[in-house]
Amino acid sequence: MKIFKGALVFLFLNFQPAYADVYVSRIFRIQPFSQKSVSVPAGKYAAFPFKVTTSGDINVTARVLNQPFNDGSIWVCDARNFELYRKKQKNECKGANRQRDIIKFSINVNRPDTYYLIADNTFSLLETKRYQFSVVAPAIMDSAAREKILEVVTTIDKFISASFIAPKFDIKIVPCGFANAYSEGSSGNITFCSELLFELVKSRNDGAFYGTLFHELGHSLLNLWGLPNYANEETVDEIATYFLLQSGNAKLLSDYASYFEDKNSQSEADNIISQGGTHPLSVQRARNVRNNARNPQPFMDRWNRQIYPHMTNNGLKNIVRNPDIYSSPTLAKTELISRGVSW
Repeated sequence: MKIFKGALVFLFLNFQPAYADVYVSRIFRIQPFSQKSVSVPAGKYAAFPFKVTTSGDINVTARVLNQPFNDGSIWVCDARNFELYRKKQKNECKGANRQRDIIKFSINVNRPDTYYLIADNTFSLLETKRYQFSVVAPAIMDSAAREKILEVVTTIDKFISASFIAPKFDIKIVPCGFANAYSEGSSGNITFCSELLFELVKSRNDGAFYGTLFHELGHSLLNLWGLPNYANEETVDEIATYFLLQSGNAKLLSDYASYFEDKNSQSEADNIISQGGTHPLSVQRARNVRNNARNPQPFMDRWNRQIYPHMTNNGLKNIVRNPDIYSSPTLAKTELISRGVSW
């Protein structure tokens, strides 16, 4: 994933030292399997190996798709116990036996090993069982990759502190148990879950990493500035688009839109109808990003008017002295004059 080979163009300014804490956990969480589907004939089982490189919890979520006979068994075994299971001998595999519909469990493992997710249908005489399952497992991040991620996030932190007037808030990449990223309303602290990072690394989507981080940055800054639309997801998608346009890298913005286009919006709509939600459908988010990027100058001018009053003097001076195609240097000068600051 190229995001770890260098930061965005607009981040390479003469920054003052970072004032937020940046943390990238050495331990993170990966998804060896995400929504994997399998059909298991009666009297059989299907085994799926995955490696675990450190101690911690393995979380399994599965669903039995059969109707009406939606009972099923899911097990997790280490290598030794899998051999015992395979030979139909007594074993210490752990999981859920003949549970209906949704199956969820967690097991703690104390050593690295190859583990096996077993979709079990040995109890059935006639019916094929259809399972869908996801597995989240602990892992140790490669030290070189961790240093690169830390470098990127630290550079973004320096950009924030150099450019914006806002109280201190932290940025951390840590395991959450789910793939997400979020801004804490009261503090503005940003958490980027390592499960989501793993997904983006697998998909090689640089733009989704930066776009998601800048989306959460939008939540934090608008909230800390006391603006009423800090929780509006479409508004902070615009903030992410604003920063990605400033990068001068069109592919990052396109990748961010593609990230939403690849999601199942019909499934999202069903979930919103049944459970509610604040995010617009991913298909609409992608359209918004592409529409704003299609006519960028008025979009950027509008956001410059909102953002410049919350920028530091040094940030505004950089705009006056080193404007790019999306800068509004006259507006930056006006803001500096109102503060009695020369450039």
